Amino acid sequence: MLGLPLTVALGLSATPAADSVSFRFAWPDGLSADVEYGRSREQAGRPSSVLRLRGRFVSQVRGDEVRFGFRGWRNVGLDAGEASIDPLLDAVGLITTVVTRAGAYVRVEGIEDAVEAIRAKTRGAPVEARPMLERLERVAPAMLAKEASEFWSGLVQFWEGNDLIVGDDYQSNSRAPVGALPGESVHLHTYVMVKRRLPCPGGGGQCVEVWMRSQADADDIERVTRRFVSELGFQPQVTATLGEMAGSTEVTLVTEPGRLVPHRLTRTRAVRVAPAADAPKDAKSVERRDESTWSFRYSAVPAR
Repeated sequence: MLGLPLTVALGLSATPAADSVSFRFAWPDGLSADVEYGRSREQAGRPSSVLRLRGRFVSQVRGDEVRFGFRGWRNVGLDAGEASIDPLLDAVGLITTVVTRAGAYVRVEGIEDAVEAIRAKTRGAPVEARPMLERLERVAPAMLAKEASEFWSGLVQFWEGNDLIVGDDYQSNSRAPVGALPGESVHLHTYVMVKRRLPCPGGGGQCVEVWMRSQADADDIERVTRRFVSELGFQPQVTATLGEMAGSTEVTLVTEPGRLVPHRLTRTRAVRVAPAADAPKDAKSVERRDESTWSFRYSAVPAR
């Protein structure tokens, strides 16, 4: 299901006398960390599943751009029902996200190489596994680009340039672009709070914990999801079965506000799709909740 995009920026400023936190993007060159990734998935009518990976986060500053990616992902805990993730591990390791030194998303590189990695898996796979891999090959370009832009938004771009008071609630209503669908946007209702100051995990400075919840208008979700499913090449009868939709995205981030060096990011997506009015009588609503967490462990953070 199509994940909700995050708003690009709040554009808010706190009063000087309050306990204000200024968020600015300033990654030093050579920033890198060991990363643990965990994801749990719950869907009505299906067994829950858990995925755990370990890899390496690497980044470089080149001129006016910052380039980063995750390399060497490996399974450290995988449910049997999640075997389809294996072909993606090598592919994701070929992806590089490019942003400006001001924190704006620019592009994602390596998608063609990633698709070729999936294609190579398809050629050598058992016959019974090939249909799944062929579907994965078809959806990979849009899926990888969408994930890269939305990950960056929750990690840095949403927060950069804002000045927020610890403990205060903020709300924003705006239209946000959908990274996987050029020219498409959705109306988002966004709620934000800086929850607390705390020592950074592993020591070495002060962090803040921030929280954000974003929910799109139902009509926008339905329109964008139908277009996304259609552009992935699914038959029209697939979208015809989709009825009323609702969804939300929550992000909790522990970061160093002065340069937005991340230490932990948790993203929770909840979606509900009701069957269409003319769907078969035995059709049921689909409800799913995915929670993903990235934990960064730095041996040493380079100086600015």
